[in-house]
Order: sequence, then structure tokens, then C-alpha cells
Amino acid sequence: MFNNLQFRKLIIQPVLNELTLYSQEAEDLLIGTCAQESRGGTYLFQEGTNPDLYASLQKNILAVGPYQMEPPTHDDIWKHLNLSNHYLVDKIISFCNVPNNPTADIMLYNLYYATAMARLDYHRASETIPKTLELQAEYYKKYYNTSGGKATIDEYITNYNNFVGIKK
Repeated sequence: MFNNLQFRKLIIQPVLNELTLYSQEAEDLLIGTCAQESRGGTYLFQEGTNPDLYASLQKNILAVGPYQMEPPTHDDIWKHLNLSNHYLVDKIISFCNVPNNPTADIMLYNLYYATAMARLDYHRASETIPKTLELQAEYYKKYYNTSGGKATIDEYITNYNNFVGIKK
């Protein structure tokens, strides 16, 4: 599991500042998403039926990185980003040190890139990120996990609190 404070300071804050998408709410939402999706970095990929790690990453990957983003979501973000915001594309490529047309598997080992992609996924939402943990949990469920996802609002809150060290 990542250290919550180091992950904020060394990964999330620099990425959000570089993309000019920083807010305390965005930082907290990404911490919560990481806590929920990978238990704070405990799991960095979700494989399909192929037990071979390399083959899974190349052909059978279901979700990847600390935010467990699915490759189709990753690809959709890039498709729309390339059409609408060349400035952000250039920022991501240079700051995250990724090639043109990056693939989803890069999120497995490039924490800057995984964070940028998770933030951009939320950036597509029509509503502003709420301030409270409870409302952020609802926002996560609506925009990241979706109504068809297995996560619950209570589970998100519990995982957030565990990751940041809040005992209830």
C-alpha cells in the first residue's frame, strides 16, 4: 500500500498542478479512487482468465494502475483529448514521459500517467467535484465506477478512511 501523504505530495499534486487541474477536492477524490480501486496501491492490475502476467498485460487486461482504469476508458479519453485539447496532450506526453498514442498498460508502472488519466476521466464530468467525503463518494460512484459497478458509497468511505488513517 502506498503511503497516503507521499502519494499526495509526490504524485497527485505535481500532476494536477502541471495539468492546471488542481483543487483540494480533486486531490481528495483521487486519493479516494485509489483507496477504493486498488486498496491504496495494493493491486496494480486486474487480469482476466490468462494466468500469465505478461500475456494478461498485453491481451487480457481488465483494469490497470492504482486507479484501476479499464483500457476502453483510457482509449476513449485519448480519442476525445486528441480531438479537443492539444495543449493537454502535449503536457501529458512531456510531463509523464510517455510516447505519442500511449497504451493503457503504461498506467501499471507510470504513476504520473495513471494519475493524469484518472483526473481527466473525472474532468469529463459535467458537475464540479464536491467538497465532502460523502458527496465525493457519490460522485465517484456516478462518474468513475458507474451505476453498474460493484463498489458502494459506504465501501468508498471506509476505504478512504483506512487509506488516510482515520479510525472509526
